[in-house]
Parts: sequence; C-alpha cells; structure tokens
Amino acid sequence: SGQYLYTILITHAKPTNPNQSSIPECLNTEGIDEVFPLCTRGELNKYRVPTLLSDLTSANITVHHYPFCDGHTPSMGNLLKLIDEIKAAVYGDRKPLVL
Repeated sequence: SGQYLYTILITHAKPTNPNQSSIPECLNTEGIDEVFPLCTRGELNKYRVPTLLSDLTSANITVHHYPFCDGHTPSMGNLLKLIDEIKAAVYGDRKPLVL
C-alpha cells in the first residue's frame, strides 16, 4: 500500500526535504477529489509526510483512511466499506485515487 504513496512522494518531493505542500496541489491539478490511503500512520512517518492526511483535507480533498500493514489484509468489514465508498465515488462522477 505504501509503494504508490512512495512513488508520489519521490515524484513531488525533494529527496532530503519533501515539499509536502506540492502533493495536494498536484492531486488538485489532476482533478483528484477523493483519496483512499491504505498505508498506516507509521508508513506516513517513514516516508516523512506525517501530516499528509490533514494536508489533503485542508486542500478540500476527501480522505477515506483505511490503513493496514503491508503483507496483511484488511478486515472483511473494512474491505467491503472501502469498496462501497470507491464505487460511490466513481458512480458519483468524482475522481478517486487509491494509495
């Protein structure tokens, strides 16, 4: 789950000092209005963006956080809720991104 987030961070951040504010701006430019991060808060800290979720929210991007550790699976209840929310976003003409 963290690999795609890492790709976004490498693309939009300096290697030694991530410019975290560019991530919400980039997503807004792409028309992304809902984000489904699957990474844990620990992974956000690992990739040096501990406030990314609140930054996305501040940029008017709806965040649906369903964290689970790499190598594990989400609970059935969380998985079904995640799928329902992604379907609602797609069918509602919104542009979601799963991280």
